[in-house]
Amino acid sequence: MTNIGALSSNQAVVIASTITLGSMIPSISGLTSPAINRTASPRKSINQPKKRNKLEEFEKKIKKQPDIDNKIQKRNVEDPTQKQIECVERLGVDLSECNKNGVFINRTQEVNNWILERVKQEDINTITKEMLLKLGLINLEDKGIKSFKENDFDGLDRIRTISIEKNNFEEIPENLFKNQKFVAEMDLYKNGIKKIKENTFNSNSEIRVLNIGGNNITELPTKIFEKNPEIIALSIAENPISTIDIKTFNQIQKLEWLIMAKTNITTIPERLIEILPELSSIILSTNKITLSKELFQSIQLKKENFEMGYRHQLEPDTVLIEVGNHTEKLSQMES
Repeated sequence: MTNIGALSSNQAVVIASTITLGSMIPSISGLTSPAINRTASPRKSINQPKKRNKLEEFEKKIKKQPDIDNKIQKRNVEDPTQKQIECVERLGVDLSECNKNGVFINRTQEVNNWILERVKQEDINTITKEMLLKLGLINLEDKGIKSFKENDFDGLDRIRTISIEKNNFEEIPENLFKNQKFVAEMDLYKNGIKKIKENTFNSNSEIRVLNIGGNNITELPTKIFEKNPEIIALSIAENPISTIDIKTFNQIQKLEWLIMAKTNITTIPERLIEILPELSSIILSTNKITLSKELFQSIQLKKENFEMGYRHQLEPDTVLIEVGNHTEKLSQMES
């Protein structure tokens, strides 16, 4: 697993449904309230509760579904539990996609296999919410994953690190990471991703390190990092990106390390350094870039080494620019 979290201020790292139940369920009402005595006198029936609880409401809802008998026999779905019904209502999925403990189980096979291994269970139907909440790391490196489902990470609400590297998927469902609100590091290196939607990381406001390098991304939406103000390290290296819009970086002003090596970028926005006051390392190796001195006018070195390439032991107030085999010290350039 690529480790991109161990960065310091003096070191740069290349990161490189319908619900198909029906009227044939015989005992769903019996789960929640005693059966009403149909032969009882009107006076006794008046004493029955008027409000329906969740299970009764659910029963009323599913009895309206068409050709329900064949579907329920085909799926052989047993009477649902209240947790199961809550899972169905929350995710808008079929009853068979949630187990009796209210855990979503219709995940991508590789994700289910990983969860079973981590929680030490042999059957997805025995997994509980409490088991999932104990997990702090998602590690799906080199699993041969070709696609993800939107709810694959449902219930994994306390994840701090996500490592999904070296797989074969081209797209990321826009809500895949919606429950990982506390994730601090995310590594999506070398998966073949072609496009990332602008709201992909909207729920990950605490993310600090993000690596989307080594993919087939050609452009970044201008609002992709709008909800990620805590990012301090970002790699978009090894992608066929040809241009970058300065608006893309407006909301990540705490950024310290920016890795853009091995892309098709030929120019850098002149105000990039100006809008990123904390930037201390930018890596542009193996790019055909034409640099302008104006790009660096706003650099405030504060006796730190600002580099474009790799770390060198330089004198204070010296800037190293490396693009391919061309290296110069900015401090020695003529103004």
